[in-house]
Amino acid sequence: MQQQRALCAVTCYVLVLCTLSSNGAWVKPFQLQRTDRIGFVRPRKVASTTMMSFLTRDLGLCQSHCAPNTGVCSDCVLSFDCEPCEDLYAKYSGCKFCPHHNLRALRNVFSAQQAKLAHYGQPVGKLYTVTVIRDPVDKFLSYFFFVKESCPYNDTSLAVADAAHVPLPWLRGLPLVQQKMVCSGDIASFAPLARINNEQSGLLVNRGFRLNAVADEAMCNVSLARLHEFAAVIPYNHLGAGLVRMKQTFLLPPNVTERYHVQDVASEVAEGAHHQRPTQMDPLREQALRNTTLRNLILRYNECDQRLYQLAQKLFAEGA
Repeated sequence: MQQQRALCAVTCYVLVLCTLSSNGAWVKPFQLQRTDRIGFVRPRKVASTTMMSFLTRDLGLCQSHCAPNTGVCSDCVLSFDCEPCEDLYAKYSGCKFCPHHNLRALRNVFSAQQAKLAHYGQPVGKLYTVTVIRDPVDKFLSYFFFVKESCPYNDTSLAVADAAHVPLPWLRGLPLVQQKMVCSGDIASFAPLARINNEQSGLLVNRGFRLNAVADEAMCNVSLARLHEFAAVIPYNHLGAGLVRMKQTFLLPPNVTERYHVQDVASEVAEGAHHQRPTQMDPLREQALRNTTLRNLILRYNECDQRLYQLAQKLFAEGA
């Protein structure tokens, strides 16, 4: 019965999708229209800062749409209509913020935008979704040690400004027992509890950040099926090449000027030019990377993300 529900969910979801876009990882090169939108499903610790910089700076997209009577915030649904919209920014302080939306929430944002535009007689377009998928062990360790950087600053009397260069809210958002695990470097105890577990697949099946720590088969299959609905899926280890391919695939609309040549994108990714706050190297991290037992433990709680990563690699190779 559970598998039947999952299959129905996939079928119904694809039917809805057809009204929104013509996605299919990877799509053939095509010309975007000014009314089209790019939606970024944004897991944590997958170079999302780099991706957002690429979308906004290199492709020339913006995070709001401003037309008469129809100012709408992006919420990770980006547009080529980049006219200033100061009133919108004043009203919605988070207008330029791209949260970690799941796929359904992202599509709901797009549908609400389009309904508002249509109501005021503005043209509407299609939504093309993109994402980056990372090896779940590397992702887990990147998250763990990124949060661990905040431990020396985790003093409630410390002014937030004094720790502005570390992800202090990420640490303080954890239960106290988990904070202690992170700050002591106890990866093995933290692994079963981490919110980052199966986050990438969870974002595709609308369960917030993740599936159950040990993902059930039916929901994992739904997640794998939905990855095929994306216009572009970039494996983290091919980020530079993936962004170049996106630029060669997503052809800019008429009268939109190219900002950078494709070779510049790959070179800047290689140099880390987009990343403003990379994770600092921790000696314990090097030990963890070499620890096969620990790696297998992390994989146990990220089985679906591992399958998703393998599929992302396959789709990327097939799209070459």
